[in-house]
Order: sequence, then C-alpha cells, then structure tokens
Amino acid sequence: MSVFIPIELTDKPYFQKNAPIEGRSILLTFRWNERSKAYYVDIAEEDGETLISGVKLELGVSFPYPHILEGVELTGFFKLISFTNPPIEVVTPQDVSQYYVFGYWYAG
Repeated sequence: MSVFIPIELTDKPYFQKNAPIEGRSILLTFRWNERSKAYYVDIAEEDGETLISGVKLELGVSFPYPHILEGVELTGFFKLISFTNPPIEVVTPQDVSQYYVFGYWYAG
C-alpha cells in the first residue's frame, strides 16, 4: 500500500516546513526563484544536517534520485503534482500554492 504525506505549500517566497517522513522529522526549506519561476527545496534532518540541497520543484518530476542519496535512509520520493487545471504559465508563489500539491510517497 502506498502512503502519501502532503506538505502544504504557501504563497510566500521563502518558508520552512517540518514533515514526519518515515518515522523521523524532516525539515524542508523552500525558496522561490523569480528568474526560473520555481521553488527550490533543501531537505535536512531535524538537527539541520543537509540531505539534499537546491532541488527545483518541477511538475511531475520525482526526487530524490537514488544515486544522489547514498547512505540516506529514505525509501520514497517527493513530487509536485496538480489536481486541477493550472494556468499554462506559473509566475508567482501564489500560483504554485493554489494549483499544486507537494508531498512524499512511500510504501507503507
């Protein structure tokens, strides 16, 4: 059975979220990049140890890629998806928070 953990996006250009991922607390830091019109995310352990840094959130693209997380015990993946019909061009953090859902999937 697949488990989905939603991670709420906000309309802010910078924000952090703690998420319960596979029995541990993970800190996600989101930064909006105006030039690329996208959020970039850093993922860290609760104590601040960086696991992944600077991943661009792209619709339908899963991460982490297995070769990036050598030695990190995450079995699932993060992904940005849409349950609505978003506009063709996303131009603000408000657009992302309104039309997209971000979360973590793993086998539970």
